[in-house]
Amino acid sequence: MVNKKTVCAVLCALLTASAAGCVADNATGQTADSGMAVNSSVENVQIIDLEEAKSIALEHSGLSENDVVFVETKLERDNGRDEYDIEFTSNNVKYEYEIDAGSGNVLGFSSESISESRGDAGNSLSGDGSQQLTLDEAKAVALEHAGFAADQVVFTKSELDYDDGAAEYEIEFKANGLEYEYKINASTGKIIEFDIDD
Repeated sequence: MVNKKTVCAVLCALLTASAAGCVADNATGQTADSGMAVNSSVENVQIIDLEEAKSIALEHSGLSENDVVFVETKLERDNGRDEYDIEFTSNNVKYEYEIDAGSGNVLGFSSESISESRGDAGNSLSGDGSQQLTLDEAKAVALEHAGFAADQVVFTKSELDYDDGAAEYEIEFKANGLEYEYKINASTGKIIEFDIDD
């Protein structure tokens, strides 16, 4: 017959070893054996920049920057983590990517054919067939108006949208503790509206 004290001692030793393993895993930020994810210090997490996220999406899709038109690039927080939403078009196909801003991993992606009726976004045409600004050109308009260089700001949103059938870019960025928001006509490059918030 097994001694109850021996069983208790063995169980206590196992629990102590398991707890020590959890503490060790917590210190390294790795996953404990129980399957629970252990978070490392959030304050020290470094995120990749927007250009790196765009490069990861392009490499995954097998396209180069010259082959595509970016229609949305924004950083947002989802389920407690920072993610980049990257959308671009190429040859009448729209690509959408979610990139983990901490690790650079592709969290999700999709591609679909886009309708000719909204204009050929892959060839930078607006709905009326006129030449359309690229996303980078729209960013440059906003930056020039605000008086900043690209390396002085952090873009939080940049996307192509349609308002009453007219293509316009929504550009948002942060600089010097302020948030700048722009709407820019995609055909003319004129600023439709802008706002500055602290």
